[in-house]
Amino acid sequence: MNPAQRLHYQRSFGDPMDWVRRRLGHTSQLSTLIYLHALQELEMETRMALVPDTWEDPRDTPAAALGDEKPPQDLPGEKETTP
Repeated sequence: MNPAQRLHYQRSFGDPMDWVRRRLGHTSQLSTLIYLHALQELEMETRMALVPDTWEDPRDTPAAALGDEKPPQDLPGEKETTP
């Protein structure tokens, strides 16, 4: 959001960080930020643990090869087409 949109949101709904702070029972937004940062790190570690070691980095794919993939023929709801 740009600054004007954020200000409008805060005037309409309140500050999201303050809402989280109050729900967690913190007196300081700094405490809330520390906990949220720890949760973000845990989320990233969890996501990285779920990525298989054999996963290909899409940045290694040459631009000429992008877009050549064909969808699987057995997708639910897909109708078979004859060439």
